[in-house]
Amino acid sequence: YMPSTADSGSSGHGFIFDYYWGTELYPRIGGVDVKKFINCRFSMTFWMLAGISFSWRSYMMHGYVDPAIVLCALSQFVYLFKFFIW
Repeated sequence: YMPSTADSGSSGHGFIFDYYWGTELYPRIGGVDVKKFINCRFSMTFWMLAGISFSWRSYMMHGYVDPAIVLCALSQFVYLFKFFIW
């Protein structure tokens, strides 16, 4: 395999080991930064959707949204807003 940037190294244990342990800081496939794509688009978006769905489920089960879930969801949304804007 060929690293896409000069900030990489090889452990000598093979491609799978090096890929798993992240010997390349900013891997790119076809010009797309893989770590940023996985972290930002999948993980953070799921986190936001999970907070909304947990709040909705609490409302459906109890008839109101528990204040602890509101606080948790708001703190997550503030963090995610900062994450996506900065």
